[in-house]
Amino acid sequence: MSPWPLALVLGLTAGDYLLWNWSLSGNHDAPALVSGLTLPPLAAASMLLIATTVLRLLARSTRRLGTPQTSRAAELEVGARRMSRPRGSHDAAARARGEGEWAAPVAGDEGAQRAAVDNQRRRSRKLAA
Repeated sequence: MSPWPLALVLGLTAGDYLLWNWSLSGNHDAPALVSGLTLPPLAAASMLLIATTVLRLLARSTRRLGTPQTSRAAELEVGARRMSRPRGSHDAAARARGEGEWAAPVAGDEGAQRAAVDNQRRRSRKLAA
């Protein structure tokens, strides 16, 4: 959120207060009545905007302090390690032996054997985290 709504409302509140004060001291009844009626809602809006701005700034500063800061060099090193590893090398030996992600079916259970064959044909749908 940009700071201009806060500045605008604070400016309107200050202007309304100055008009109200001037009209009361100069015996101008109509401007005193109008500015007196608009001053409380403007003051409440100003206080609300100040409170939300302070809370937002406080939340932003605590969020930054609570998270560990990683350097750009560390991020580049992690990316380089990911790129240097060959794709799919972590389970190539298991694929060469024909082992899947599921356990082998018990002998004599025809439905489980058929399901195991179907599972071995299907590629894994797991997404990399």
